[in-house]
Amino acid sequence: MLETLVSVIVPVYNSEKYLNDCLESLVCQTYQTIEIILADDGSDDKSIEICEKWELKDSRIQLLRLKHEGVSNARNAGLSKANGKWVLFVDSDDYLKHDAIEGMVDSAEQLKFDLGIFDFYRVFEEKEKTDSFYVYDDIHFFDDEEKKELLSDCINNASFSSPGRSANSGVPWAKLYLRECIANKGLNFPYGIKRMQDMLFNLQVIDEMTKIAYVPKSVYCYRYNDDSACTRYSPDFGVTVEQVLKSLKDYIEIKKYSFLEQDYHIKSIKLFLEWVRLSVVAANDKKVSEKIAEIRNRAEVVHLSDDFAYINYDKLNTPQKVGAFFSHMKWWCILYFYYFVGRAIR
Repeated sequence: MLETLVSVIVPVYNSEKYLNDCLESLVCQTYQTIEIILADDGSDDKSIEICEKWELKDSRIQLLRLKHEGVSNARNAGLSKANGKWVLFVDSDDYLKHDAIEGMVDSAEQLKFDLGIFDFYRVFEEKEKTDSFYVYDDIHFFDDEEKKELLSDCINNASFSSPGRSANSGVPWAKLYLRECIANKGLNFPYGIKRMQDMLFNLQVIDEMTKIAYVPKSVYCYRYNDDSACTRYSPDFGVTVEQVLKSLKDYIEIKKYSFLEQDYHIKSIKLFLEWVRLSVVAANDKKVSEKIAEIRNRAEVVHLSDDFAYINYDKLNTPQKVGAFFSHMKWWCILYFYYFVGRAIR
């Protein structure tokens, strides 16, 4: 019996530190019927050289050399070249357990899902710790009502979300997608948005997929990286926030999904706090008084007080709850130093 082809799409950008580990974990899979599509997003380190060496080593690897236009473009380029029945996304600083794809395909063949969501390991300082997306101990199929909560979970979290998890279901990894569902519906990652484009993509996917299953099997190793885009200084993060919230609002209005309105406002609060942390506190070119004034002004411009009419602290983690409380009270100076001290400790 012929094995089903799986397309593994790896967006690459300046990933030389961990790229070999990632690619070795793919070529050494117990399930060998795969194609590995490396979509290099214009790297200017040694990533492209590493990709070229692996392409020569293994005929299953195809390297796409792209201009630097962001991870959405890289993933979409990979999708356009994919031939497999199933699609799996792997970030270039992460890796798979050696039998990950075999386990995912076995589950797909048995359960006949369109989208399979699996568990993962959180890797920090080379130590793996099991992490889960959801609280279910066994395989779970999501009915129509639960799909609404899945959409909510992409944005914030749901009633069945695993407490303390290090990622929500908006990420593209640790998932097995039926490619024809993506292709037939013309789904892709939104171009030009630097972060959270995976959340916007998966909202579309969950909307369109008929049979979605959660499989409590850890297959993916998510490397927590102190120098990742989610943790380092980002002067243009405010622009990204505006793009994401506009796209999210448009999606909710077009779909007439009023049940996601609260999630939109809570996401707005979370992203305001992230902007404070990544764009204001981390900046070195302004006085503290100027930074605090900037926080106050942005809160007024984005009408942050309106968002608090929808606040549900259960959808925030502990640091976010503290930051949200200070913001709600308009204690901007305390908010600034809360994140300043937190960054120094980190």
